[in-house]
Amino acid sequence: MFKQPHLAGWLGLAAVAILSLTPAFAMTEHQKQSLQSAALEGRKMCLKEMHHDTDEFVDCINGLLAQEKKSDDRRLGLAYMGLVGCLSAARIATLHSDVCSQDYLRLADRIRLKLNIKDSELCPIVAGDCPTRIAQLRVLRAPR
Repeated sequence: MFKQPHLAGWLGLAAVAILSLTPAFAMTEHQKQSLQSAALEGRKMCLKEMHHDTDEFVDCINGLLAQEKKSDDRRLGLAYMGLVGCLSAARIATLHSDVCSQDYLRLADRIRLKLNIKDSELCPIVAGDCPTRIAQLRVLRAPR
C-alpha cells in the first residue's frame, strides 16, 4: 500500500497519538442513576419469579423491556439485570439459564456498545462480585 515502509510506521504512531488524546467516554451520573433505577426495578419486580423458574423471570424482564421503548439507559439496566439473574441461575444449573444468559448478553452488549459503556462501568449497577462476573462474561462471549 505504501511505497515507503517508514511512512506506514509514522502513520501508525500518529494514529496511536491521536487515539491517546481522545477522551474515553465515561458513563455520566445521569446514565448511572438511570441504569441503577432500571436494574433495581427489574430486581424488585422479577427476581422473585426466578424461584418458580427461569422462564417466568425472563417473561417478567421481557415485559419490562417491552414497556421501555425510549431510554437505552433503562433498557440496558433491565437487560443487565436479566443477564445477572440468568448467570446466577446458571450456577445452580436452572433450566434454560444458559439460553437466557446468552440472550441477555447479546441485548446488553448491543446497547452497551452503542452507549460506549465498559463492562467495568456497568458491573457495579448490580451488586455482586464484579471481577468474577466480568470473567463469566468473557467466557460467554468466547467463540465456541
